[in-house]
Amino acid sequence: TIYSSDFQTIPAAGWTTDGTGATNWTQQTPNAGTGMSTTVFGIPNNLTTSDRGLISPVVSIPAGAQAAFLTFDTYHSFEIDGPTGCWDNGTINIKAGAGPFEYVPNNRLFTDPYDGLVSAGEANAGELGYCHKPNPVPTGGIASVVDLDGYAGQSIQIRYRAVTDSNTIGTAPTGFFIDNFRVEACVP
Repeated sequence: TIYSSDFQTIPAAGWTTDGTGATNWTQQTPNAGTGMSTTVFGIPNNLTTSDRGLISPVVSIPAGAQAAFLTFDTYHSFEIDGPTGCWDNGTINIKAGAGPFEYVPNNRLFTDPYDGLVSAGEANAGELGYCHKPNPVPTGGIASVVDLDGYAGQSIQIRYRAVTDSNTIGTAPTGFFIDNFRVEACVP
């Protein structure tokens, strides 16, 4: 394990937020029905236009790493656009060094892939995102594993992004919740 946080210490050292709009990411007790029970970072499905990010501290992946992974527990549910689309949504971004944050595509999500295409009019329209409520909701949240191969020898940051519009929200409980964040690498 290179870095981990269970967010039980408030404030969580090195974590920051960015973006504009309504309610921001905060450390909080998760809503009932999310499967999560300890202090998490979370953001509601805002009822106003917003584009908010939760940004991890810088994590250095060892140069000799043969494999690297991000694992975390999560719950996500936003306003949907039919059975395959998202109005409001959450995604994951990654930044290497001083570069920009870039969208993490589905082929890097080993578990918990995005479940809808973000509809026109959203800041990230055309991307896949999280929006559909999990069924069933697992106890402890959804265990997510993200492939970080290709980042060996680099310093990275992860950004959880929540984008909402100004009309309606999803069916409660809504929002994006993160817990038990861990970056791991296999180093010979």
